[in-house]
Amino acid sequence: MSRVSTVADLVHDRAERAPDIVAFRFLGARDGDQEDISASGLYARALALASRLDVAPGDRVLILHPPGLGYIAAFFGCLLAGAVPVPAYPPRMNRNLERIQAIMADCGASVAVTTAVMAARLAPEAELAGLRWVAEDAPEAAGPFTPVAVDPSSLAFLQYTSGSTGTPKGVMVTHANLLANLAAINERFRLGEQSRGVIWLPPFHDMGLIGGILAPMSARFTCVLLAPTTFLVRPSAWITAVSREHATVSGGPDFAWALATRRVSEAVRATLDLSTWDAAFTGAEPVRPATLARFTEAFAPCGFRATSFLPCYGLAEGTLLVSGVAQRAGASTLALSPEALARMEVAPPTAEAGTVEVVSCGPAALATELRIAHPETGAPLAANEVGEILARGPSIAAGYWNRPEVTAEGFRDGWLHTGDLGFLADGQLYVTGRKKDLVLLRGRNLYPQDLEVAAEAAHSDVRGNSSAAFGVEVDGEERLVLVLEVDGRKVPDPGPITDAVTAAIAQAFDATVYAVTLLPAGGIPRTSSGKVRRAATRLAWLAGTLTGAGDEG
Repeated sequence: MSRVSTVADLVHDRAERAPDIVAFRFLGARDGDQEDISASGLYARALALASRLDVAPGDRVLILHPPGLGYIAAFFGCLLAGAVPVPAYPPRMNRNLERIQAIMADCGASVAVTTAVMAARLAPEAELAGLRWVAEDAPEAAGPFTPVAVDPSSLAFLQYTSGSTGTPKGVMVTHANLLANLAAINERFRLGEQSRGVIWLPPFHDMGLIGGILAPMSARFTCVLLAPTTFLVRPSAWITAVSREHATVSGGPDFAWALATRRVSEAVRATLDLSTWDAAFTGAEPVRPATLARFTEAFAPCGFRATSFLPCYGLAEGTLLVSGVAQRAGASTLALSPEALARMEVAPPTAEAGTVEVVSCGPAALATELRIAHPETGAPLAANEVGEILARGPSIAAGYWNRPEVTAEGFRDGWLHTGDLGFLADGQLYVTGRKKDLVLLRGRNLYPQDLEVAAEAAHSDVRGNSSAAFGVEVDGEERLVLVLEVDGRKVPDPGPITDAVTAAIAQAFDATVYAVTLLPAGGIPRTSSGKVRRAATRLAWLAGTLTGAGDEG
């Protein structure tokens, strides 16, 4: 019989099986700055926090702890106390307090765990009044504590969605959901005690928390962690850590691969050995074939293999992994007709209409079923027909906290209705976009990521992976708007860029651009994990609050 029936059992089981082996290593922003913690040390630290929480089983506890070993102890400490941790983005310079306030009100949390320094800074804030603050790093002694037993069907944590497509909602993830998804991740990625990970992803989002903390605990291997800000400021820190730590598994969204390709210098690449990297996962946003090709070309001399790429698809409502390519199988693509995709059909390209490439996200994960359904009627579609992606299985979450109507809409007929569009071909899932993000121009469905790729390639000053395409209604008709970041902090003359982008869109999609807005680097709204927020960008554009230059057609 398994000794692990809840997520809380993972830390206890690891401490008993391999008490002295390093469970996690956290790398600071400066070279040589690192901190290790063993499995037994982590368990003791989590127990110490649990003894000081003073919560009832099922109470929700906000985790506002910055990334680091203390964050991991805080998460497991909540579980050992029988509480439900609610990871939230810790505010920088006391910004984003409205979002935390909204999460606090929605889940009914009255306790927050953070550091002593951050507690002192946040406690006086009016938006967070009513919270009792517990510092994970407080020096006070803890008394003996017996972990609280909970049922596997009970809530393990609340994952609030990033808000890239709408108002954040608390996804209810049970212990059973998590253990099922961890089994699926271990199977698809071939994780085990021989693995070694490097993760920079935010621990307050599902990919960073489950992929970077819980999966290593489940498969019992050492994982090296970096703060997301370390990666964003110095992308070479991620790739260098993979090399130095001889990592076998690491990854991130498409923008991370593009950023590393641009920002890791030839001098740094000459020092790297990436030959051990055999599970380079990419997901969380559209996987772009050009991004994978450029990264492979740049890092092949370092021992990186194209077959190491592991495209995958997942979402918080599915706990994390829904489908994924098998380890070492590499990325495979299909060349399709953009005109056919606009009609929600799958067909080979023609010379006249051009080509769009889509990447396989692999077959369904372990114990998960996939179905493609008509976006409006919900009727099942055949292979090679584009529709909404549906999923069911033990990893599918229990719904949204205190949102019965939204839960009934998204989790119905035994299936999770993801809101994402795609198709199945030869048992492989291909994701083509989000239902809400489609741009409808004169009866044609255009995918924003395809428009963005064409716009970014149209002019050398446009930054890669830093654009948003969306539709707006003008005089009763939907029109196309493109918001693009350009290199540097000053926006150049918009004329040449706008002309190039408009021509590229017309040639590739036979579509007219209504407006192009140019922003300096960092001007587009993003989630805390770095994804472009198209919906938020659209609202800001309509409100006139984007700071940039642009031409209207």
